Amino acid sequence: MENKDYKDLSVLLKISGVIGIISGALFALMIPLMIAGMILMKSLGTAQAMSSGIYISASFVYAIMAAVSIVLGIGSFRLKKLARAVAEALGWIMLVGGIVAMITMPFFMGNMYSYLEEQTGMSMGFMEVFAYVTMFFIYIVGPGVILLVYGNRNAIRTCEEADPEHSWADNVPRKVMPLVMICFMAVFGLLTVIGYNAVFPLFGAILTGLPGFTAIVVVSAAFVFAGLKVMKLDIAGWWLSLGLIFVLQISNMITFSQKGLIDLYEKMNFPEAQLELIRGMDIGAGPIVIMLGVMLVLTIAYMLWIRRYFTPEYKNPEGILPNGIEPDPDLYQKDED
Repeated sequence: MENKDYKDLSVLLKISGVIGIISGALFALMIPLMIAGMILMKSLGTAQAMSSGIYISASFVYAIMAAVSIVLGIGSFRLKKLARAVAEALGWIMLVGGIVAMITMPFFMGNMYSYLEEQTGMSMGFMEVFAYVTMFFIYIVGPGVILLVYGNRNAIRTCEEADPEHSWADNVPRKVMPLVMICFMAVFGLLTVIGYNAVFPLFGAILTGLPGFTAIVVVSAAFVFAGLKVMKLDIAGWWLSLGLIFVLQISNMITFSQKGLIDLYEKMNFPEAQLELIRGMDIGAGPIVIMLGVMLVLTIAYMLWIRRYFTPEYKNPEGILPNGIEPDPDLYQKDED
């Protein structure tokens, strides 16, 4: 019997893959429910009825989440290196974003529960605690489990043994893969708001309609280009992604320091009943600007941390990675941290 210098995690990865496939199927089931809800609300003519574009955008979000979960689930079940690498990168993005969300969420949720208590006369203490516990499992525990499953050395070696064929993910260092995912997730996020009247915050203004749509398409194309360049460890991709993230975050911070959330939701064509609830929550610009600022600082720090992977010294003189496969420095500990 062959002696392995790692623990085979095939069973765990296959089980995780099945869970991913089931999760994707549940996301897919939300699409007909969204459509049914839209038809019902429209037929009843209720004040809560949203525009068709909002339902379409929400359905688009569930469709993408379903597709990603199912594809990664199948990849995990088949022990594919690419699925493992993408899952690990998404886990890190979700964990960092979740930590920031958990820290800043009380500034948003506190006013909401106070407003609901005033409107209903009921204590919202249990609801508030339940919401925070739920968010903790979604934002912290969930990503943490993903990283424990897909980010450990044994999972990496298991997938390498089961899937020896070369893929583009082999050329992307583990520390760089989250940046690739950030670029393509930005495209997904931008395309999602097209159904919300194509809103696009721009240095104090909120573009909508055709101007907003044009801005979304241009910026999305730039992120796609940056992501493809980052995949090749091209320094142009690093600079472009850094510039896009910096400019967009600064633009958002300026916009939300001058306008409130209510201005954004009004431009997104939310129904008046929901706008009234948002007004009652009285969410100031401060928490939003702080959250955006924290995310910007963390992102810049991360990009400076991975900057060395985009230097000529990281590649061999021919400009290609050794044997076409990245000798992952994070795995073999040949890196200078």
